Amino acid sequence: MKHKLKKVVSVAVCMLVVGMLVVSSCSSKRSSSSSTGGTQTQQYTLTVTVNPSGAGTVSLNPAGGTYTAGAVVQLTATANTGYRFSSWGGDLSGSQNPTAITMNANKIVIANFTQSGGDTGGSGTTYTLTVNVSPTGAGTVSLNPPGGSYTAGTVVTLTATANTGYRFSSWSGDVTGTSNPTTVTMTANKTVTATFTQSGGGDGGGGGGGADSAKYNFEATAQGWQAQTWVDSQAITLVARDTSKAKNGSASLRCTVNLQGEHANNSKGEAWVDMQNNRPTGVTTVPVDLSNKTVSVWVWLPEEAAGDTRRPNGIQIFFKDANWRNRYSSWNNIGNPPYGLETNTWVQITVNTATEQWAYDEEGFDMTRVRGVGVKIGTGGGSTATFNGYIWIDSFDWQ
Repeated sequence: MKHKLKKVVSVAVCMLVVGMLVVSSCSSKRSSSSSTGGTQTQQYTLTVTVNPSGAGTVSLNPAGGTYTAGAVVQLTATANTGYRFSSWGGDLSGSQNPTAITMNANKIVIANFTQSGGDTGGSGTTYTLTVNVSPTGAGTVSLNPPGGSYTAGTVVTLTATANTGYRFSSWSGDVTGTSNPTTVTMTANKTVTATFTQSGGGDGGGGGGGADSAKYNFEATAQGWQAQTWVDSQAITLVARDTSKAKNGSASLRCTVNLQGEHANNSKGEAWVDMQNNRPTGVTTVPVDLSNKTVSVWVWLPEEAAGDTRRPNGIQIFFKDANWRNRYSSWNNIGNPPYGLETNTWVQITVNTATEQWAYDEEGFDMTRVRGVGVKIGTGGGSTATFNGYIWIDSFDWQ
C-alpha cells in the first residue's frame, strides 16, 4: 500500500512539473511576440541647401537624407574655390564644422559661405570677364560683384534682364545653359554671351505676348494641374488659369497659397499634374523619359512670399515616377537676390536632371518613367512666418 501511494505521488509531482514548464514556455512565447510585433519606425527628411548656390557642398554621414527618428547626422561643409564656410542656418546655428543634428522632425539646414577674395597664395593674378548681348539692344547683364576684372578664384553672378519685346533665352561661351541668374568662377579670362529672343511683350503683369510653345503653357486651360491634397502638403489650396499675368503667351497658372510655418498641414504646398491623364502639349507617350533633360518653369513670386529673411521660404521642382516615387530638386530661397530668387517679377527655375543635386531622392526613383511633375513652395526650417496670397507659374517645359 505504501509502495502504491509513493508511486501516485511521484506521478502527480511529474505532471505538476511538466505543466509548469508548458505554462512558462507559452508565457515566454507570448512575451517575445508582443515585444517585437507591429512596431513602425518614424522617418524624417533632412534637406540641405547651400547659400549662395555653387559656393560649396555639404556631405552627410550617414548619407541619404531620410533618417529614422532619433538618428544623429554629421554635416561637413566644404567650400569651393573663392569661398570659405561661414555659418549654419535653418535648423542649425553656429559655425562649428563638422557639426551634427538629431532627427526628431523634418529639418532644413542652410550652409552659408562667404567670398574669400580668391586667395591664390598671394599671386595677385586677375582675370577679365567680357559680356556680350545678342542681339544688340535686346537686354542687359549685371555682374555681382561689378567691375569686369577679378582676382583669380572669384565667383561672379550674372543676371540677364530682357528689354521690352524680348525674353532671355540662354548663355553661351564660357557659361552655358538657361539658368538665370547664373555664376562663373574666374580661373582665366572669360567671355559670356547672353542670348535673347523676341517675345512680343514685357516681363511683368498682363500677357507676355508671343506664342507659348511650352508643354504646359496654360493658354487655354489649366491643363489638368491641381493642388496637392496630401495631409502634410496643403498650403496651396487652389489653382486656376489666369490672364492677369503671363511670362509667355497670354495666360499663366495662379496658385492660391496659405503658407504657415511649423504647421502640420500648411508648412508646404504643391501644385502638380498627372501626365497620364493630362498629356503635355506635343507628348504622345506617358510615362515620359526625362533623363538627361533640362526642365524649366517660370514663376512670379510676390515679396511677401519670402517669409522670414533669416529662414526664407523656398521653391522646388519635383517629379513622380510611374510607381509614385518622388524626386525633389535643390531648394531655391525666395528673396534676397542673388542668393535667392528675385521677387515681384518673372524668374526661371531650371533643373538639369543629369547633374542636379537632389534635395530628396526616393530610393528606386526612375527618371526614364516620369508620370507627374510639379512645383512645391515651403517655409524655411524652423520659421513661423505666414504667407497668404498668390504665386504664378508659367511655361513648364523640358528640352
